[in-house]
Amino acid sequence: MGHAEFSPSQLSRVIACPGSVKLIREHPGIVSRSSAYADEGTLLHKVVADSLLKPELAADVLLECSKEQRDAVEYCLSVYNGATEHLRGAEGLYETLIETQVSLRTYGLPQVRGTADCIVIDAKNKKVHVIDWKFGKGVKVDVEDNPQLYAYALGALALAPRFISTVIVQIVQPRLDSCRSVTLEYLDLSNWLQETLKPAIEEAGRANPRRSPGPKQCRWCPVRPVCPEALELARDAARAAFEGFYDAMPGVTEPQPAEPLHDVEIVSSGIVEIYKELMPRLSELKSIIKMMEDVAPVLVEQGLLPGFKLVNGPSRSVWRGNKEDVAKRLKELGIEPFSKKLVTVAQAKALLEKGCTLPEDLYIKEPGALRAALDKKD
Repeated sequence: MGHAEFSPSQLSRVIACPGSVKLIREHPGIVSRSSAYADEGTLLHKVVADSLLKPELAADVLLECSKEQRDAVEYCLSVYNGATEHLRGAEGLYETLIETQVSLRTYGLPQVRGTADCIVIDAKNKKVHVIDWKFGKGVKVDVEDNPQLYAYALGALALAPRFISTVIVQIVQPRLDSCRSVTLEYLDLSNWLQETLKPAIEEAGRANPRRSPGPKQCRWCPVRPVCPEALELARDAARAAFEGFYDAMPGVTEPQPAEPLHDVEIVSSGIVEIYKELMPRLSELKSIIKMMEDVAPVLVEQGLLPGFKLVNGPSRSVWRGNKEDVAKRLKELGIEPFSKKLVTVAQAKALLEKGCTLPEDLYIKEPGALRAALDKKD
């Protein structure tokens, strides 16, 4: 199931680029695409919910999960237990809501709605606790100035007694061993809704709403590949990236990815300045290239890229039928179908029981290849 146009997870993009809402409506086929990562996230959210509400249902699903997935679920459950431990014995003074629909209808924005992973209404201490599970392995999510959290907080307050005005919102990212929280007050949330969210939603509903591309709002926008402003931004970035690049490196006339340029003599200070400008944008440039590679086949198929044609990538041979039948046939040919190899260090650690550690004299850590990374202290 896709997200609502103004679901809490979309609000950061909506506020920064109200025009993206209309563009998404015009390209429903792009929005409907899913991914293995999203599917896994949906599964783990359900397992956590079932573990809290119907443990007997979750048990069977957990058996089919990997150890890493089970550890992630256990991490989330431990956070929940920690958040509610002080309420043990206070039955009737608190309520736990799991996978609950929340909306901002009370505040005049019924179109802002979504599902909160966990809400604990603590009447005893006059607080609401909202917990949001995130199962990605990439970047830690900021808890400060986060529209998604603000919307969940307001939605949770709408379900709580009126004498509660304080919300603790917690983001839990088990695969990053990260659990961060922020305390929000109703007055601040109300000001944000009136001054920031409402104007953005009103702008999104206009005939020609403003589109404002940028690294943050474009990163997860589903229509980025077909957005004129985003593509113009990408073109400018690419032009800036390579303008004067080869002039600053004598003897290099075209990229040679298989031949590292360690020995190229840098005789011009211009190349250093170019690197200073581009290195902070390296991830953005890679993202732009990946986006273009994904969309280009569609444009070629529609005849919109003269001079290009569709070709198959490198092929690989795969077995037909199920593994048991293939193994039987291979044995008939005198071939041992299964080979054994030593597990990797990472695999061995994953296979260990919780609380156990791999003896350090069994392995060493080899340094990875040197690369330049952004120094966030600067």
